[in-house]
Amino acid sequence: MEDATSKAIPLKRARVIPRRVVIAAPSRWLESLRGTVQLAQAAPRQVWLAALGAVALGVRGVRSGWDRLVTEGAAVEDNFRPQPARPPELAGPC
Repeated sequence: MEDATSKAIPLKRARVIPRRVVIAAPSRWLESLRGTVQLAQAAPRQVWLAALGAVALGVRGVRSGWDRLVTEGAAVEDNFRPQPARPPELAGPC
């Protein structure tokens, strides 16, 4: 019986205190570069929404231009399409 109690699974895990790792201080030019990149990535919401609006206007302009080109192309094709020949007029009693 004594062997069973000594081999029991511990309920609490041992707490391991990690050693503090000393990190070398980054150079000054690297800090300024990181700051610049963070500012560029953190664009204001208004700029993001304006970019979306510009894209929407561009898509709308391309679609309207495409519709106009299709309409003009259909008109040109109608001009070049051969007209069906009319049957000759039948001479009737006058």
